[in-house]
Amino acid sequence: MKTHETGGLGRNTETEQAQETLSGKEKFEIVLKLFGTGNAQDSFLEVCRKYVALRVALPADAEHYHAGSRRTYSPPQRAILHNQIMDTLKRLSLQKLSPLSEKVLYEMADREVAGDIIKEWVLAHENEEDEDVEAHKRNNMSGTAYFHSLGNEY
Repeated sequence: MKTHETGGLGRNTETEQAQETLSGKEKFEIVLKLFGTGNAQDSFLEVCRKYVALRVALPADAEHYHAGSRRTYSPPQRAILHNQIMDTLKRLSLQKLSPLSEKVLYEMADREVAGDIIKEWVLAHENEEDEDVEAHKRNNMSGTAYFHSLGNEY
């Protein structure tokens, strides 16, 4: 009986260690795998992208929004999207989950943590898309031709 308990604790410890070493991007990828359909995932990602765009464009303003000891309250447009995201994460947590998915969603129950993880994923994903577009534009062009294609002159 003690072996069974230790085995369970060992798995828990492994899950906790794995979760601690994951980047925000990797944690968000775990969440995305929980969606049943591509449409649901796409809708969630669209809300996340809008949220990050507003988070960058409309930072919390201490003059107009109360800053608590731990939390800063965000502008209403951003808060609405963040509430939608948190509601979706809450609904995802109701399904049968792997221990790692459960721990990630538990961590993301904190609004600040969820916002940071989502921001990290969206910005990293946008950078990857920008690099793909850049590579496609540059395909079969010399450095000089590419430089001129950008409208630059020497």
